[in-house]
Amino acid sequence: MSEPQAIEFTIPGRAIPRSRPRVRYGGQHAYYPERYEAWRTTAKLIAGSAARSTGLWKDHIMVTARFYYKGLADADNLMSAVFDVLTGSVIFDDRYIVEFHGYKIPDKNERTEVRVEILPEDWISTRTPEGLVFAAKMTADPKDLKWQTYKEASND
Repeated sequence: MSEPQAIEFTIPGRAIPRSRPRVRYGGQHAYYPERYEAWRTTAKLIAGSAARSTGLWKDHIMVTARFYYKGLADADNLMSAVFDVLTGSVIFDDRYIVEFHGYKIPDKNERTEVRVEILPEDWISTRTPEGLVFAAKMTADPKDLKWQTYKEASND
């Protein structure tokens, strides 16, 4: 079995968490705040440049994002912002994301590091708190899942 295909990129500066769209004109027009739109546009250009030779992925996707950040922000809104960036620039739709990991790391040098990885179709994976990666081959019966490292399975 070959290693999964992956891309990595870094978005400089403070990540802007995704917020709810604003509504105006009697509820007929929704928009995001200008600050979020500017960050998302820049981040999509960076992500698209990193994935320019891959096309839009329609596979089982794992996303890992590290937010080097000063201050406070909701982790779920930060991850939603990354999913927005990936959709249409790296992946076809965020429904293909089957696993994601987000880390908020205090740092004065604010940035967001993103890794997007294609997982084999018949695999799901999980990480332990110690950082060990375990994977299970999907079967018709969930009771038959055999947990092993991805590398162990690659050597079978």
